[in-house]
Amino acid sequence: MFRLTAVVAALLGLAGQAWGASRTENFDVDPGWSVLGTGINGNDFGYRQESSHAGGSPGEGGGRFTRSEFVKYYADTNLDGTITLDTPFSASGRFDYAQANNPDFGYTNMLGYFSTIGDSYVGIGMNYDGHAGWIYWRGVMSLDAGTEVTDWERLPDTPIGPNTDRTWSFSWDPSGGSEGGGLLTVALDEVSNSAELTPALRSKAFAVDAFGWRGGVSPSSNPAQYADIFFDDLTYTVVPEPSSVAMVFMGAFTLIAFAFCHCTHSSRGTGLRVEVVEVGWVERSEPHRSRDGRVDV
Repeated sequence: MFRLTAVVAALLGLAGQAWGASRTENFDVDPGWSVLGTGINGNDFGYRQESSHAGGSPGEGGGRFTRSEFVKYYADTNLDGTITLDTPFSASGRFDYAQANNPDFGYTNMLGYFSTIGDSYVGIGMNYDGHAGWIYWRGVMSLDAGTEVTDWERLPDTPIGPNTDRTWSFSWDPSGGSEGGGLLTVALDEVSNSAELTPALRSKAFAVDAFGWRGGVSPSSNPAQYADIFFDDLTYTVVPEPSSVAMVFMGAFTLIAFAFCHCTHSSRGTGLRVEVVEVGWVERSEPHRSRDGRVDV
């Protein structure tokens, strides 16, 4: 007998696989990511074929990012759609910065997801920590209309020094948190923090369509304030292709149809015979006999 719990679990598994679609980028070759703002005000970033500052094999993304009065980014802007807070997502990879000089970007620079047309972003944020050659990191999230989610107690600033190969990750659980508003968990090396959204914050708009490095708009520009930042071996969630979604629905339909059927073997060994018996769940304690006297098992 098929049980409802087994069918539901299978359907949830299919849905999880669809939204578990991920993309990996190790920069062995130029990925053709979008670049905005390089070559201006001392910014010099993009694909680096020969360098390996982040600790992987030669080939990585990054370069010099300066305090600038304009948005700048190096990112994958083809996620096959937009990602919202209604679905789980995650990202991980390697990171390092080679050097920095008073890297007060004025506005948080970050590695993660962001919107190319709005204010939404989420990921690992980095900025000045008061030391001339150091930066700090913390988890960051901003909703549309510029509502920045800041939880300084749960997502504290952590200073980090240069020339250290680091690993980082973050993940979003849309049903996590004590109030079910969602839970963001961020980690860099051995430090891990998390913060949850209240239902009020969760109700605000959030949509991202790019993944990579993003520099925010500063009140003023100064090319002498910079950090040389590099990243490699990235894995990040993307929007499932339409074919994947179609497969989920096909799988769901097949499971539901099969749940309302039962299979019978011919006593004469003629093979498997499937017949629809009724809409609903059937339990039998006695063997079922067909009209010709055969026993279905």
